[in-house]
Amino acid sequence: MWLWLTLAHAMDLDEVRARAVEAAIAVETAEARRTMANSQAWSAVGDTLPSVTGFASVSTGQGFTSFGFERPVQTQTGVGARGQWVLLSPQRWAAAAAARQDLRGQSAMLEWARVDARREATARYAAWWSASRELAARDTAAEDAARAAEAVEALVVAEIRPAAEGARARAEALTAAADRDAAA
Repeated sequence: MWLWLTLAHAMDLDEVRARAVEAAIAVETAEARRTMANSQAWSAVGDTLPSVTGFASVSTGQGFTSFGFERPVQTQTGVGARGQWVLLSPQRWAAAAAARQDLRGQSAMLEWARVDARREATARYAAWWSASRELAARDTAAEDAARAAEAVEALVVAEIRPAAEGARARAEALTAAADRDAAA
């Protein structure tokens, strides 16, 4: 995540959030679980639908059929279809309802993972933005303190101000520079 934030100065918040969602392992895991739940839901629905099975056969040869009749032709073909529809199956209906419920739950978990990734990216972006602004402000304060120390030192050299004020101004400049370095 910090890699994205080091590049954040070149990106806006929306880009950071979008990339965080793309890169989040929790989102990828939730997407995989949702896809699996979706396939299970469709499979459960398919189990409740009517099924039709088609078949075809081709046989060659002479002799007697399985009923004891002699075959008049050498090649025989057969084609057929068989259908089945279970009208009352509470077990299949319950399985389909459970699969649909699981799909809704996994979809909600996927959306939560996306929201959580965006929230985390927003918090980190805000922390980076705040830290960069603080660094800029502390840099300006350190420069101002250094200039003030130079001005007070010039007054001390001119004997307009006492040496203690020069030492205090230098100390304030060093403190501001240390604060800037700590913020960096």
